[in-house]
Amino acid sequence: FISMSAERKPLLESKAAKVLDELAQQPAFQEVMNPPYIKEIMLPVVEKSLWTFEHSQGVAKIVGALHEYQGSPDEVIIRGKRAGLLHDNGKIENPAIPEGTLDIPGRLSEEAFLGIQTHSRKGFERIKPHDLTVAKLVVAHHEFQGERSYPRKERRQDTDSFLDEEQAIIAVADVVEALFDKRPYKKVWTPGDVCKELEKKFGDRFNSGFLDHAVAVGEHYMKKGLA
Repeated sequence: FISMSAERKPLLESKAAKVLDELAQQPAFQEVMNPPYIKEIMLPVVEKSLWTFEHSQGVAKIVGALHEYQGSPDEVIIRGKRAGLLHDNGKIENPAIPEGTLDIPGRLSEEAFLGIQTHSRKGFERIKPHDLTVAKLVVAHHEFQGERSYPRKERRQDTDSFLDEEQAIIAVADVVEALFDKRPYKKVWTPGDVCKELEKKFGDRFNSGFLDHAVAVGEHYMKKGLA
């Protein structure tokens, strides 16, 4: 691995800062990006994994649309979109996830997957000093996967019911965006297959109308190139 030159790093940082400044100017993200810590945490994500940033932006948009469908108040929508934007920041600058891991084509080795599983907790630790509630939303976004859930396998019994639902909405948005996205290791799924996957993972938590709407939102953003 060749380290980044001293001359190149400030250039990448300035480009990443510009990308985030442009995002903050979008009406849908003005309040989301308002706390300074958001940009601070997201800068390395934009610098080192643009597709992770694009995925996170897509998740935030889908979370917002799902909360609007639920009739959630503005503060909940903004909080959910912040968590959606930040949910994968723990994959970047994480000693357990070597650079290049996110771009590996095909199935990850067991060792690499164990490293990936640390990102939820890593993200929680970074966000916690700034906003504990957002941090709690981020840490649980992979805890709705049955046996493959992490960092906790079992449902969090100590979580307030409102927070539990917000965590689940982020998990739905993450799955939808990922399945509709083309990745180094997978093709884009069809809407029908995405719907079946959501029913399998979240059918005991959300009704079919909500899950159908989640698929429609994901497909909409995919066609617009925003997911």
